[in-house]
Amino acid sequence: MDVYFDITNNRLVQTGVPATSEFWDGHWRKGGIENILRNAKDNRFVVLLTKRYLKNGCILEGGCGAGGKVYALKLGGYRVIGIDFARDTVQELNNMMPELDIRWGDVRDLSFSDGYFDGYWSFGVIEHFYDGYESIVREMHRVLKKGGFAFVAFPYISPLRRLKIRLGLYPHWQEEEEGVDNFYQFVLDHKKVIADFKQNGFLVLRTEFLDGIKCIKDEIGLFKPLLQHIYDSKSPCLKILKCLFNKICSCFAGHMALLIVKKV
Repeated sequence: MDVYFDITNNRLVQTGVPATSEFWDGHWRKGGIENILRNAKDNRFVVLLTKRYLKNGCILEGGCGAGGKVYALKLGGYRVIGIDFARDTVQELNNMMPELDIRWGDVRDLSFSDGYFDGYWSFGVIEHFYDGYESIVREMHRVLKKGGFAFVAFPYISPLRRLKIRLGLYPHWQEEEEGVDNFYQFVLDHKKVIADFKQNGFLVLRTEFLDGIKCIKDEIGLFKPLLQHIYDSKSPCLKILKCLFNKICSCFAGHMALLIVKKV
């Protein structure tokens, strides 16, 4: 994956693998959809965070991928609908777990009526659209009830990445057709994203930074072999070490920013 700094828009651009529906079908198949669903039973983070703000109700996950969060929230007592544009993945999920309400769709043009949902999860979605995430945010606002909550996570320019920008360690982005065709995702300025949500009728309640171990292993090659081993390990001891490492490092080297916002 190649990474560039877009000086005009203050964001990083990652290229190399276009984030098409075919790519995501292959990605989820490689990760093992059945395994992802099995592990969803232990996804306490999503359920516990949601329950802080929304005790019950109907939730949409826009860009639900292999359905892990949809399943976790359903087990947590919510009515959940998942939307994704990877057709084969949606079909496989429908065949494998018909009790989950997962549908093919486009997060930029949802088929639901205004104010249909109490909550909305968007985890690692808004960064994959080269034309921007404005239409996603507008649709999010439209389908949420007044007072509804959205949980939105995306890769962000952490202090570590900001330091690398200042040191000139990323080549500058030149908008050429080949690069755009191979666009994978943006790494966004979280302050800009916050401002855009406010402009579109949301109150930002909280910002968290997540997954410091991923940011450090991706950004500092010297540590990657060791940190990749910890990151991928299923060992209970290494899982605890990973959790502690993430908590310590996420403030200056988080990979993702998570916004909790409320429709006003």
